[in-house]
Amino acid sequence: MKRQLINIVICILMLTSCSISQIEIPYTEPFDNTITADTKSFVDVAIDTTDSIYLTESTDENIISAKLPVFNDSTIDDLIIDYVCEYFVKTTGTEFDLTCAQDSFDMDAYEYSEYYINTNYNVTYFSDELISITFQGMLNNKTAAHPMHLFFTLNIDRETKQRILFKNNYEINSDLYDIFSGYAKDDIIDKVGEWPEEWGNFSESICSFEKFQREMNDEKTFFAYYTNDGIGISYEVPFALGNHLEVVIPFAEIMKFEKI
Repeated sequence: MKRQLINIVICILMLTSCSISQIEIPYTEPFDNTITADTKSFVDVAIDTTDSIYLTESTDENIISAKLPVFNDSTIDDLIIDYVCEYFVKTTGTEFDLTCAQDSFDMDAYEYSEYYINTNYNVTYFSDELISITFQGMLNNKTAAHPMHLFFTLNIDRETKQRILFKNNYEINSDLYDIFSGYAKDDIIDKVGEWPEEWGNFSESICSFEKFQREMNDEKTFFAYYTNDGIGISYEVPFALGNHLEVVIPFAEIMKFEKI
């Protein structure tokens, strides 16, 4: 049955000469998680909080609710707020009137003329040295053809209380790209069922080495995050594939690229 489904997908591609953007991978809705017991099991160090706050705006122009973790450290908490605010501005080119609130609100009860943004978070790693947070959700421009599935990350050094950038700790070279592209291609095949010949190779259809190197250095559309098993990389894909996909490269494979 699975083989028949694969053949149907490939036949549709051939008959319509469609592009990769016409194959849809089911999108997973944003996590509904404050810091939970399951999250704490990632690490041996107890997380300092179970609190969350929201960055919100409910005006005629914009309806926004961004759920953020609170770590009861004012420097780290301010860094998270500033980073998320900055990300929204860079992504939309718009300044928002965001305020902190203890609770969200019924976003569907409001009309808006410009932007709708709804995001949640997941603490993927927490230790004495490092906090890693992923943010995921939806952004819609009222005039756009379709919404954007958002995924961005923030890694924090608990000693310096500053953002950790992947490029500062790891070499971003062709060998790393080969490992990344291998995991990413296998992940897409798991989702689609088979790699259609019409797509060409991974470098042509999804992400070239040049794009990987550029975006991993910029961390604007590609992002890194830490888990108990390795380092995750979120990379940009067409809307029909969900705007982003993520793969986790095991520490055993990525440590060879660590800068001395």
